[in-house]
Amino acid sequence: MLVDGVASPEGEIRIRNEDEPVTLGLIGDSRGAPEVLSRLSERMINHTPDVVLHSGDFVMDARKPQEWDPQFFHPANRLLRSVPVYPAIGNHEHDHVSYYDAFEVPDNGSSRPEAW
Repeated sequence: MLVDGVASPEGEIRIRNEDEPVTLGLIGDSRGAPEVLSRLSERMINHTPDVVLHSGDFVMDARKPQEWDPQFFHPANRLLRSVPVYPAIGNHEHDHVSYYDAFEVPDNGSSRPEAW
């Protein structure tokens, strides 16, 4: 992940036994409320989720790439370093290249291979 053109620090990977329950975090529509996203990210970290799913609308307008750092990457920084976050594209991403630049997700075999 790049923040302000700089690679993010190394994170951590937790390994669990297959008989342990999986803890999921779910977040969405975090656009335009970085202070809320920051607080929510900290609360999620305290519950040590195995994975966090983001249902889209990361920023107010993804056609303005300058919105990503202040509206998403900086407020969610600690969460992003400690838990895998899987994205889904929202309407505020406008199917813009900045969404695809922000995330590296596996090809899903559809006509929009990295959208979800």
